[in-house]
Amino acid sequence: MCQRLAQVEDELKKFKISGEASSSQGPPIARLQADLEKAQQLLSAEQQKSADQANRLGQIEAQLKTYDRKLNLAFTRKQRAIDDLEQKNKEARQLAEKLKNAKNSLVAERESHSAKEAELQDQVKRLEEDLEASRVALTAYQEAEPGRFAVLRQQYLRSD
Repeated sequence: MCQRLAQVEDELKKFKISGEASSSQGPPIARLQADLEKAQQLLSAEQQKSADQANRLGQIEAQLKTYDRKLNLAFTRKQRAIDDLEQKNKEARQLAEKLKNAKNSLVAERESHSAKEAELQDQVKRLEEDLEASRVALTAYQEAEPGRFAVLRQQYLRSD
């Protein structure tokens, strides 16, 4: 603190000495006033530029905040869309697995039905053969004993 005070006092002494020296040989006051006026105008212009730049900086910062919010919102939407797609892909894989299992079950069921159908067709053929054999036996019986069959038939018809 003392050093700074000493520096200020030294500068004050220099100004007093330079002021005394300049007053004896100094430039005209009008020129100094003109220089002062120019310096003030330049200072005023620089202050105006500085104020304009500060204003523009405020606008840019506001736009930056707006863009940051929009960017964060877009990122959030993107992340939500990614999460939704991952969920839908998971569901699609599950549905594809279910479909595959259903197709396999259907194929197995068809094969099972085919085997049962073949078995039933064989059974139908045997029964048709048995029926045909019974018809042949009945026809042979009817031809062998036509009178007895006619009597039984008449008795049946009378009983109704």
